[in-house]
Amino acid sequence: MDDVARASGVGKGTVYRYFPGKGELYTALMFEGMDQLRSDLAEAVKGPGEPIEKLERVVRRSLEHIWPRRFVLALLHRKEHKRSRADAREWQRHRARLSSVIEGAIEEAIAAGQIRPIDARLSSEMLLGMLRGADRHRGPGDGLDAVLDAVFELFLGGAATREGRRVFDASRRRRAR
Repeated sequence: MDDVARASGVGKGTVYRYFPGKGELYTALMFEGMDQLRSDLAEAVKGPGEPIEKLERVVRRSLEHIWPRRFVLALLHRKEHKRSRADAREWQRHRARLSSVIEGAIEEAIAAGQIRPIDARLSSEMLLGMLRGADRHRGPGDGLDAVLDAVFELFLGGAATREGRRVFDASRRRRAR
């Protein structure tokens, strides 16, 4: 808290007036970051263009937001399952607001026939998971555009070739018997 006060140019007592401890400060920063990302994504989908282009802008803005915050996100990943009940409810509220922007972009792309009919809510969560994983495991030489392309290509097309899809579908039919 001394470091936060010093970096903020205020006394430690002032920091404690607003944040009784490190946990509360951490939570406030986490929620502020989620709100900023949601705002960035809402702006991305408001712009002109085809629904699929808006969805690509969502992926780009998400990566641009998290790219410089990699180590903050790593901390978040380690701590997110250890929240208090009050924090968990607030976390769910912030997360739902963020996911709803992505879900809306997916629904718009589905309605335009640019994405096949899929569960938009679940797909938005999966896309967030892909972004999170890509950021967490990117290498030192991985550039933002390359990661964006990999995530977006995989989200849009899946990983299977036509042959892989044929084999998977045949296997699924055998299991269903």
